[in-house]
Amino acid sequence: MGYKTGWNVRAVGLAAALVLALAGCGGGNDVSDLPGVPEGASTDGSSMDLMGKPVDACALFTPDDFTAVMKKPVEKTETMDASGSLLGYCTHTSEDFASANVSVRPAKHFDETVERYDGEKVSGVGESAYWDNKYGLFVQPAGKPYFLHIIVIPDAGDAFNFDKDLAIEVGKVAASR
Repeated sequence: MGYKTGWNVRAVGLAAALVLALAGCGGGNDVSDLPGVPEGASTDGSSMDLMGKPVDACALFTPDDFTAVMKKPVEKTETMDASGSLLGYCTHTSEDFASANVSVRPAKHFDETVERYDGEKVSGVGESAYWDNKYGLFVQPAGKPYFLHIIVIPDAGDAFNFDKDLAIEVGKVAASR
C-alpha cells in the first residue's frame, strides 16, 4: 500500500511539472516547442510582456463544473498570474488527485500551436478544436481573443494518460463562457 501511495504522489508530481511546463513556466528550461509559445518568444523562463488581456480561467471552468464533469468534488484549486502568452490558468484537483487544467493563450497563436503537433480535429467543441495524446485538447472558442489548452487526468495512478472524452466535456463548458 505504501508503495502504491508513493507512486501516486510521484506520478501526480510529475504530471504537475508537465502541466506547469505546458503552461509556459520554465525556470530556465527551453520551452520553445511547447503549446502556446509563439515563434520567436523568449523561452528561457524570463518574464515576457503580457500578450493579451488576462482571463480568469477558473471562471471558465468552476469547481461546480469540475464536480459535474469529473463526478467528484474539488479538494484544491490552483491559479497562476498571467504572464507572457499565459493569459489565465486554473487547475482543479480532487482528493484522489484527479485533475482538470485550463490554460488560456492568445488566439493569434492557435493555428501555429496546433500545427506543431500531430493532433486530430475534434468537432462540437468551440469554433475549432484539436486533440493530441501528449499535450491534451486545444480549443478556439467562437469570437474570443484567446484559445484554451485543456488537460484532464482522471486517475493519479496514471498521471500521463490524458482523458480525451473528459477534456472535450471540459472544453465544451469552458468554450461556452
